Amino acid sequence: MRQLRLLLAVTLLAGCQSAPKTAAPEACGQLAPRVHLVEGEALAVDHPQLTPMLAARGDLDGDGIDEGVDVVVHQPGGSGSFYYLSVNRGLACGFEPLAAVFIGDRIALDALEVSGGRLSLTFRDRDPQEPMSASPTRLNRWRFALEEGRLNKLAR
Repeated sequence: MRQLRLLLAVTLLAGCQSAPKTAAPEACGQLAPRVHLVEGEALAVDHPQLTPMLAARGDLDGDGIDEGVDVVVHQPGGSGSFYYLSVNRGLACGFEPLAAVFIGDRIALDALEVSGGRLSLTFRDRDPQEPMSASPTRLNRWRFALEEGRLNKLAR
């Protein structure tokens, strides 16, 4: 019985490692990213200080495998609600979390889209002289590209 369990474990691992490069992460049973890398700390998607806000999927690195893209709110305590753009790179077997990009504190989200290998985030925030208690009204559209394993903000 022990040999059967060992054989099954080796078979499962070998199957995951030998999955074709263009296979989806679902081939290994991982339907969605499990971790966000926020300020250098790996936080599980169900971490009590994280709240998912927007999600999208699409191929950002041109390998034919979709990345998982999320906007999450990190509330570590205090009055801030810190918004991050988190990308989990799609691999043949699972996802690899990349460093999340800070978007802002207490912003208002409008849209998240992956198209043509680019990521677009539309949100509203405040002018620097406005108090945090003011409603966010200044419109922003940030575009990103996944380059060399990093999410880079593009110039307008």
